[in-house]
Amino acid sequence: MTARPPVVMRGVRTNRLVGPDGQGVDLDLPLDRLVVMTGPSGSGKSSLALDTLAAESRRRMLDALGAARGARLPRPPAALIANLPSTRAVIVDGRPRAEAVVCGATELGGLLAALALLRGERRCPVEDLPLASGGREGLVRALLERPEGEILVFCAPRPAPADGGVALLEELRRNGVLRVHFGGSLHRLDELERLPSRGTIGLVLDRLRLRADQGDRLREAAEQALRAGAGQAYVLAGEALQTVIPFADRPFSAALGRALDPLRADGLDPESRGRCAGCAGQGCATCAESGLSEAIRSVAIGGRRLDLLLRGTLVELEAWWSAAPYRDEDAVLHKLLGRILQLHLTLGLGPLPLLRPLGSCAASEIARLRLISALSEELPGGLLILDEPAARLDPAQAETLLGLLRARVAEGCGVLVVDHAPTLRLGADWEVAFGPGAGLAGGQVVYQGPPRAIPQPSLPSPLGPPPTEAWITVEYSPTQALQAGQLRIPRGRWTAVLGENGAGKSTLLHDVLLPAIREGQGLLSAGGGPLTPWIVDDRRPPGGPRSVVATVIGVWSHVRAALAATREAHERGWGPERFSFNRAGGRCETCEGTGEERTDIGDWATGAAPCPSCGGARFAPELDALRWRGHTIADLLRLDVMTALDVFSTNVRIAGPLKALCRAGLGYLGLGQRTDTLSGGEAQRLSLAQALTTADRAASGGVLLLDSPGAGLHEADASALAWTLDELRAAGLTIVVADPGRAFTAPADHRVVLRGGRLVES
Repeated sequence: MTARPPVVMRGVRTNRLVGPDGQGVDLDLPLDRLVVMTGPSGSGKSSLALDTLAAESRRRMLDALGAARGARLPRPPAALIANLPSTRAVIVDGRPRAEAVVCGATELGGLLAALALLRGERRCPVEDLPLASGGREGLVRALLERPEGEILVFCAPRPAPADGGVALLEELRRNGVLRVHFGGSLHRLDELERLPSRGTIGLVLDRLRLRADQGDRLREAAEQALRAGAGQAYVLAGEALQTVIPFADRPFSAALGRALDPLRADGLDPESRGRCAGCAGQGCATCAESGLSEAIRSVAIGGRRLDLLLRGTLVELEAWWSAAPYRDEDAVLHKLLGRILQLHLTLGLGPLPLLRPLGSCAASEIARLRLISALSEELPGGLLILDEPAARLDPAQAETLLGLLRARVAEGCGVLVVDHAPTLRLGADWEVAFGPGAGLAGGQVVYQGPPRAIPQPSLPSPLGPPPTEAWITVEYSPTQALQAGQLRIPRGRWTAVLGENGAGKSTLLHDVLLPAIREGQGLLSAGGGPLTPWIVDDRRPPGGPRSVVATVIGVWSHVRAALAATREAHERGWGPERFSFNRAGGRCETCEGTGEERTDIGDWATGAAPCPSCGGARFAPELDALRWRGHTIADLLRLDVMTALDVFSTNVRIAGPLKALCRAGLGYLGLGQRTDTLSGGEAQRLSLAQALTTADRAASGGVLLLDSPGAGLHEADASALAWTLDELRAAGLTIVVADPGRAFTAPADHRVVLRGGRLVES
């Protein structure tokens, strides 16, 4: 394979990237090797991978397409970015949409819908029989196969009028209709005074005796009936005209007594219109308890109904697909669908049902589904960027992922991984390490070359078991993921919950321990005294779209109160509300306190630039007149946590939460940094800092539950977090951690091991 020129970057200064002497980062990124970027959280690796390379690729693509009438994304701050190919960036750890299901996460649902549109057979959703269809020509072919000389009566259906139809009778007589059909019989109009007020009546439009040479006459009669019946009609035939032959210009269900709507792609999508409208996808009697639309239940592929395929598991779908025939024109679709299905099995997701909501899946399952979505797309000559792909994977799954990534490189796709998992880091061809610290102490490339052996940081030591009476005991019933059992946790100690992905670790924390401690559910013994639980498990950004670190941690209201208490604020009559960037009065009204001017570029992206009025400060200019120890309010919002701790060291209400952020390893974050820009690890540690602000006060009565706190963390960050937890343990806090990382298992005083939903060791 011909060597590809590297991506050349010079003077990159995105976000936290500063480089030596503040001149920005210079880097040549190889595209013919598997590259891994490492470094502490906040050291600049995501700034280079996502906010520089991926952002610049997206900007160039939009420019080439001439998107949104000249709207443009800003260039990342760099002197030079050259040889950058088409790039796809995937953040593996993310929040699923509320309506998302397994088959939608990897485009399987869309591919099956495309297959159904290409070569699906319409079937009755009630009786699972082929639908009457074919319109006029289909009817003529069917009629010519009947006995010659048979009487045929062509009728157009119409709903019976609720008022008895006196006016309708007059209209039909004026239009030359002589007979109608209802109640199993034909009736002369001149003998009727009223029509039925319920059901359907048929307008008799033609009557003829069947002969083999009457094809044109049959077509004319059929066309007239379809036109009068708004696309539906029927023919009476046989002895005493008792045989009813329905037909329509689209597929018709005799069991339902009506034609079905034409197939559309969104109507076959179980995340969209493919859900049953009657039960909103919950599975009531109207949809045979499937939760799926009539369209999905009325089409079959290769002899198997689509709804049955969707209601099965991934391994069942792969078995069906391997044996299903396909035409030459479906070769591309067949290859893609087969590739995606094989990735599901390779990554151990075969048992998952296609319609399982993503919200009920384990975090590791969601992560693997996102990986499949990224790995299934062919990107020859391009660059695939994966952010923390192994954060939720166990070592065996990480090894499988490593093989898949190497295969992508062999196919000619550049692969850049931002991750700290030892399997990926040591198995890569090239390592780029950022640091040496985070925030202002980071932003530089400290190493690039073949992967290195990194010394293991020091960790706390176990304290040992507590007295016999100081144990929390919980008895729990079976759940979807766990068998019934009894759990014992030492109070005031560190417990590690271990097991392979899917063993039930998260369920044990959420559905067993948390309700037991919070509500007493199944709690046999508290080990002495009341308990107060906190759980930290969410790697999603806390707060809303306008939230920043200072508002989420709860210090900004106290900062506003401190500013409002100054002499200058009293003289101007400014209260705390004047210093809010979310309310009119003190905020910049041009950007409404966001500090940005944003431009939507269709469905592609959103461009952002500093607000032209406030320059990104968020506040009205008159607030600059007030200072706190030499800082304007905009200056205060720009401070990083560690600097702000010095500024507000005497204010306990502000300093306490800031200290918690530092203890969680987030001292480098800016007070005004939007929480939706945080990485998954940063978001989780921010949630931990929120818990730490109150955990100290609970001490011996507190129980801190942490689900995968080390996911995506650098060894140094994980070690620092372990020492913070050790301080809490020393104060008497009970700690329960579900994480396989060394930083969270080595200090443990007790271990709980799960295997296949069963507690095998405690």
